[in-house]
Amino acid sequence: MIQTDLARYTVFHKCLLMLAKPVNTDIIYGIGSDFAHNRNMVVEKALDAGSEWVFFVDDDMAFPPDHLFRLLAQERPIVASLYSARSAPWRPVAYDWVSDEEGWTPIDLTQIPGSGLVTVDGAGTGGMLIRTEVFHLMPFPWFEKTPLGSEDLEFCKKATRLGFEIVVDLEARMGHLTTGAIWPDFSDGRWLNGVVMADGTSVWLPLADASA
Repeated sequence: MIQTDLARYTVFHKCLLMLAKPVNTDIIYGIGSDFAHNRNMVVEKALDAGSEWVFFVDDDMAFPPDHLFRLLAQERPIVASLYSARSAPWRPVAYDWVSDEEGWTPIDLTQIPGSGLVTVDGAGTGGMLIRTEVFHLMPFPWFEKTPLGSEDLEFCKKATRLGFEIVVDLEARMGHLTTGAIWPDFSDGRWLNGVVMADGTSVWLPLADASA
């Protein structure tokens, strides 16, 4: 089951149309700027339908046709895609929790291999697959924004408190759409961000150190 924030991008709809999906997949649109409300609504409908999985994907994302099946193949309760923030320095939307005073910090991909799974404290739900058992065990509301984090990071905090591990599939990479797309990549032993613009031009930039 797939959720989007707003129906804005043609590229996203093309990716969604081409996305390979399991039999009996429903697509649910959450329209509006209240992301926590939209995500809670999608989960409620998924649970009512007896769904085994919820796949959240925002409408400012680009992804290959096999993306969902790649995430499903990991057979983890919570598995997130790897994508970069839409603004410089384009750090990964995957985080470690530091403290109540310092909050969340992006993971440093320069210290992580180019493939496999990495455990994190939180990740964006712009491309996250979640088994519905997580929601059965978690009190409502599943998603809510707080002063210390967005609705997706607060969900991750609740999930880890319940004992669930959150992993990011380093090869399940997504483009984050702006006037182009920011793609994380691993080449020649280091992480890069590929900035692919709407006119098809691209440039590869070394990933900024998360501490910079």
